[in-house]
Amino acid sequence: MVMPDRAKADLLSRTPKVITEELQWRGQDNYRRRLEARVLAPELNEALKLVGFVGRTNYGFALLFKNHPIRKLNKHHKHRNSNGKLVFGMHKHTWDEVNRDKDSYIPNDIDPNGDIDDIFLAFLEEENIELREPYQRVLRAL
Repeated sequence: MVMPDRAKADLLSRTPKVITEELQWRGQDNYRRRLEARVLAPELNEALKLVGFVGRTNYGFALLFKNHPIRKLNKHHKHRNSNGKLVFGMHKHTWDEVNRDKDSYIPNDIDPNGDIDDIFLAFLEEENIELREPYQRVLRAL
């Protein structure tokens, strides 16, 4: 499987994409939920995957291309970037062929203390992903 380079990851991120299935959070208990959906990029004739999880105190969403996480948004205690710098709390990962998804930054347009569904929908919007079917909010799924 060929690993995407940064230019390909950036192109996939900014290209309009669609999800044509209903998004539903699924889980075994009241604290952990998972989501998975196929994401289409018609202009590039590419298929990607969206995965997400919500736990008691953390969450994460990732846009995958050929199983490589080209964009991720996570909230957990801390993350160490490739340069050794620590990032605390919510952060967004980018992709390049050298550091893979090791580097991250704190987005300034998403409230880390906001509603989890609003954060998820903001991630989709930033990744240019349009929902064509209903979305089952995670809080309703709990």
